[in-house]
Amino acid sequence: MNGNTQITPELLGHRFLKMIESTDNFDQLTATSIRNAVGTPFDSDANDESGFYTLMMPGGDWQYSVTYNLDDSRPQYSNVAIELIRSKETPDTNGPPCGLDLNTYRTSLGAMGFNAEPVSYNEIGWAVAFNYTRNNVRVQIIPQHLASTESQSARDCVKTLSIHKLGG
Repeated sequence: MNGNTQITPELLGHRFLKMIESTDNFDQLTATSIRNAVGTPFDSDANDESGFYTLMMPGGDWQYSVTYNLDDSRPQYSNVAIELIRSKETPDTNGPPCGLDLNTYRTSLGAMGFNAEPVSYNEIGWAVAFNYTRNNVRVQIIPQHLASTESQSARDCVKTLSIHKLGG
């Protein structure tokens, strides 16, 4: 997968979810705790307020990126996220990968004691965001619906999973 580690999207997502589970207060999240939870080396700025890790998918067209931004002076901008990103613009007949199953993450957050907030929908009725809260932590899932293809049935995946400080 990546030159640095042999981590899969599923394992990366599972580690991220475990980090969410163990976070009772957003202020518990530090650069060190995030790196330890994800278990991979991060590139970070000099003062450790922001950093990232990238898991390139085979073929190089897609990547999962884990980022953190921890800004004490503007806590409303602080967050930690895992996101599926297009790496390069090439014809991709298979579409994006689905390493993170939407229903798995929604069910897990409920089991962790997060309260589901009202779902945001677009004009055609597709869910655009699922929000969950617990204490001063807000978790947001941006879903991605993948249509069926000849080789794969339709499925709902996680495009972005992020953690934010509730109430700034």
